[in-house]
Amino acid sequence: MNDFEYQRYLLKQLINSQIPGINLYLRYLYNKIEENLIGERVLEIGAGAGLSRKFMSRKDCVLTDFLPWGDLKILGSIDAQSLPFSDNYFDSAFALDCIHHISYPALAVAELCRVVRRGGKIVIIEPYVSYLSFFIYKFFHNEKTTWKYRIPENGENVSSTASDGEQSTLQSLLSDQNLILSLEYRSKKKITLKRSFFSPISFFATGGLTNPLPTPSIVIKFLIRLEELLASRVLTLIASRQMLIIEID
Repeated sequence: MNDFEYQRYLLKQLINSQIPGINLYLRYLYNKIEENLIGERVLEIGAGAGLSRKFMSRKDCVLTDFLPWGDLKILGSIDAQSLPFSDNYFDSAFALDCIHHISYPALAVAELCRVVRRGGKIVIIEPYVSYLSFFIYKFFHNEKTTWKYRIPENGENVSSTASDGEQSTLQSLLSDQNLILSLEYRSKKKITLKRSFFSPISFFATGGLTNPLPTPSIVIKFLIRLEELLASRVLTLIASRQMLIIEID
């Protein structure tokens, strides 16, 4: 779809976020982000139609997006691969389901490391293609899902169309043994990565923002609590979501 159609698609998601089951899951998701942010100056890339403003208690985040939003208090037409902010300007930054839509994702992550100060944090949440989630993403999701996907050698992951995406992007990025060295070289800072996995069932039980299911919020809440009891080694096999925390030293 073109960028105008994708904007309408994101606005539909904003409306669907009011449905009880998906609303509860999104509050859970944004809470995971917010509890890891520090400081007052916070940046979001790939903000879309501004869901974070609705689901986070912080109302002073700087929201940016690649698309030219005009009236949603979002800085539009911002390229995450070349952010218009000075070095060390932000205390924290985050991106939710954004990295896999960026043509050169390694550049975007490097830019986040550049604009976040030493002692700051970057929180990235992305799809996770596991033994369980692969089949659901592959056959019931509109974006590409490739088992053991590898970003091409030239670093270009998808086209410049905002709606394009490959669900396995972050996994491919993290499989690069030189990723940390590359980020440290570009940002001139020491980088530490911490990764976790979650939501094997609860995310899919909502149906997602595009085609939400009428699953009662109490069921979603029960599934989330049940999933939190699972061992991390189990989640690496069946989770549908992953969170990467980048600590800037």
